[in-house]
This record gives sequence, C-alpha cells and structure tokens, in this order.
Amino acid sequence: MGGGGSKAPFSNTNTDAASPEKLPPLERLPPARYGKHITMLSIDGGGIRGLIPLVILESLEKKLQDLDGKQARIADYFDVIAGTSTGGLIAAMLAAPDEERKRPRFRVQEITSFYKDHGHNIFKRDGLLGLLYRAIPLMPVLMGPKYDGVYLRDRIEEKMKGLTMGDTRTNIVVPAFNVRSMMPVVFSSFGPRRGPWSRLADICIATSAAPTYFPAHNFPIRSSTTNGSQYHHDLVDGGLAANNPTMIAMAMVAQQINHYRNRYFPPRLDYDKLIVVSLGTTYAKEIDSYTAGDVAQWGALRWVRDGPRRTPLFDMLSCANDYLVNVNIAFLFHSKKFQNNYLRIQDVTLAKRKDNVLSFADKYIRIKSVVPLVSRLLLLRKDNGTLYCVITITQALFVIPTILSFRRLLL
Repeated sequence: MGGGGSKAPFSNTNTDAASPEKLPPLERLPPARYGKHITMLSIDGGGIRGLIPLVILESLEKKLQDLDGKQARIADYFDVIAGTSTGGLIAAMLAAPDEERKRPRFRVQEITSFYKDHGHNIFKRDGLLGLLYRAIPLMPVLMGPKYDGVYLRDRIEEKMKGLTMGDTRTNIVVPAFNVRSMMPVVFSSFGPRRGPWSRLADICIATSAAPTYFPAHNFPIRSSTTNGSQYHHDLVDGGLAANNPTMIAMAMVAQQINHYRNRYFPPRLDYDKLIVVSLGTTYAKEIDSYTAGDVAQWGALRWVRDGPRRTPLFDMLSCANDYLVNVNIAFLFHSKKFQNNYLRIQDVTLAKRKDNVLSFADKYIRIKSVVPLVSRLLLLRKDNGTLYCVITITQALFVIPTILSFRRLLL
C-alpha cells in the first residue's frame, strides 16, 4: 500500500473480477509494495466550502506532478479517499476513471472549476419564492427544502456518467444516513466481490442531500445476499452521521486488514503503517455566536432554522462530530507514539458565502499557520520529543508531496 490508486488488496474493480491474488493490472505510476504503508485522505462536508480542501489538494497535486510527472493524480497517492457530503462528491471525482477505466479522469483543478462554475446555480433560488425565502424567516421551515436539487443532480449525473463504486481508481468511502432505518449507511469500494455496485451518481446525490437544503434521495439496489431481491435506499446527507469521515475510513481499513491479514497484512492494525491526511472545510464563525440566553426560549422550528442562512442544530451536530473525531484520532495516534502520521487541517473563518469562500480559498494556504498539525507529518522533533516546527500550509505543501512520493516508491 502507500501508493494509492490501487484497490488491491482491498477490493476488485468490477463485479466479476478474479480473486485478490489475480487482480487485473492498472495503468498508474510505479506501485508501492503492499503492506508497508496505507495512505488515507479524508474530506469533511461543508457545501460550497468544499473549495477550501480543493485549493489545498490542487497545490498538493501540482507539486506531486513536479516530482513524478504531469500524469500524477491525487488518487495515485492515497489508498483510501473518504468524503462526506461535498467531500463525498470530491472523493468520487478524484477517484472517477477516464473513459478507458485506466486512469483517474479529473485533475483537482477541474474539480475546483466545477465548484466555481456551478456553485452559484446549485445554491440559487429564483423568482418570487426566492424573494420570500429571504424576506420571511419561517419560509425555509414551511415550504420544504431551500433548493430543489435538480441542477446539482443533473451536473452529478453528467460527471459520473453511469460509473459505479466498482469503477473507482482507488478505494473511496462515503457515508450517508438512511431515514427509513434511522441508521448510517457507508458506501465503499470495499464492497461485495460479486455485485451489484451502487452508482456513483446516486451516492454523491445522497450524501449531499443536506436536510432543509436539498431533497432526500431514493434509489433502488439489488441485494447480493438475498437472491437478487431489490430494496431501496432512502438517504440524506452523510453529515448527520459523520461530517468528518476519518474515523469511519479507518474502521473500514481495519476491517480489511483483519480480513486479508494472512495474505497481505500483519495480524493487527499498526498505526505506524497509517498515514492520514484529514481536510476540514472550515467553520463559519457565526456558528459560535450563540449564547445560552439566545437559545433558551427557542422552539423546535428555531433550532432547525434561524434566519435564511443558519441551521443551528445541524451546524452544532457537525461541529461536535468534527471535534470529537479529530480529538479521538489524534489521541489514538499520540498514544501509539505515531502522532507524526496524522495531519488535520481545519480552521475558523468568516467565509460563509460563495464569493467570500472563493477569495478566502485563494489566500488560505499562503497565510495560515498549521504549527501543531503539519509538524506531526514532517517528523521534526526536539531531543525531548517536543514538536517545534513552525511553518505555513504553503511551506507544508512543499514537503508533504515529497513524503507521499518517497514512501509510495520506496517503503
């Protein structure tokens, strides 16, 4: 592992592939040796703020191309890419194959352009109803989802063009939430050996169906365990379960390690073999602006929607999930003495609307310091083990690609 872009030994790339020992070769950069390192990329949910991790990934991909050639793609360097909501769409696009099903189709720059070109139309409500939404605070609660989701669904269908989870060029993990069973659903390319694979378009639409913003998504799937009988998924945004999907992705990897340990892996999950990069979409600072006095007299409607842009309960759940996942993962790596293998980039910003996010994203990697985060990955320590490196994200992006490329080729 450690080379990304290879679904072996985790899963086959199609429903009738051979056993794991006879996986069909894929055209990619020079492969890493199985079992040495497993590289994971995780991308939070956050709507249009998905531009923030995209700017970081775009810089990362450009530097990897400087090292390994113009054909290099993010999916070549990560064995697992996890994403929730907007992060799930990004993960799917990073791993989507070209027409020949041999190489990743999209450069990060193309995904960034997709967000810039279509973001306004995705998050737009025209006409009289749009004016009412802005003028009357209760309209979003009384009149259904803020956006009909048609434009978003159409664009996703265009980009995914009948692709399934089994087609991805590296393993991906995308959570959603099933409103019928009241349980999370995790879609992954660690799926069944014999189909059926879910369509990537359905998965992306489902994980992005944020309550109060977009309609829920229903789609059929044929069971591989009940004589091919058909059942339906009734899904909404994966952020209800895991807005930060890093822990889910790690659990999926641990499950695969346990299953294949006699063929490829050591008998247990070794944190020294995991390299995890987790990208947040930043917090809009107004989320922190409530006091006990503000919310003391709120009823159910106000918790769901506070004005035209705030969704307090959903925002608080997302923030709490992000915080707890990050703290627990950081503690796990630290307790195993491998804190250098975990990088989390998250920030608080005033950016909340598309224009502000675009401006902020362009400046973000040049000015923000990630002292305690990047230094974990750079392995820079004092003799007493205290982390001491002080650098910005821009400086980090000159170092991280070298680490990924080196470990991919040599370890």
